[in-house]
Order: sequence, then structure tokens, then C-alpha cells
Amino acid sequence: CKDLSTIPTYSAYHDDAELEKISCNLPPCLILRGQHDFVTASCVKRWSNIFPNSQNMVLAGCSHYALLENEQLFGDAALVFLEDNDL
Repeated sequence: CKDLSTIPTYSAYHDDAELEKISCNLPPCLILRGQHDFVTASCVKRWSNIFPNSQNMVLAGCSHYALLENEQLFGDAALVFLEDNDL
């Protein structure tokens, strides 16, 4: 089993000024995570700050591999996101 203890504290960026520069003109983003995902809510919150036009969704009954576990649920979530954002 791999040590996942560092995942909750992982951060790709540390400089908020840098984040503001790269996030100002990003397109809409869908952030999906499974109900039983190792990705934490605080991590998703940070991503939401990076991607200001984001929508977050938790896929019920799924882990980090939601696409493999429930492709219908994953696909439906993606399709609704694409339609809602005219993409």
C-alpha cells in the first residue's frame, strides 16, 4: 500500500499572486470527485480558487476512479456540465 499521508497537504502552487495571473481567463472547469475519494474537500476548495469558473460535484458511491466505477454517472455529470456551459 502506498503512503497517501502527503495528499491532503499537496499544493502545486504556493504563490497566490501567481495563481491570480493564470486563473483570470480560464474556461469553465468541472471538478469531479468520488464520495469515497482520497481527494479532500479542502483540496477541491483550493482548485475552485484556481479555477474561478468551476463547478464541483461529488459522485455518489464512487472513489477516485469514478469513470471506471460508474461510467453512466460520470458521463451524465460531464454532459450536463458541457450543456450548461454551452461547450
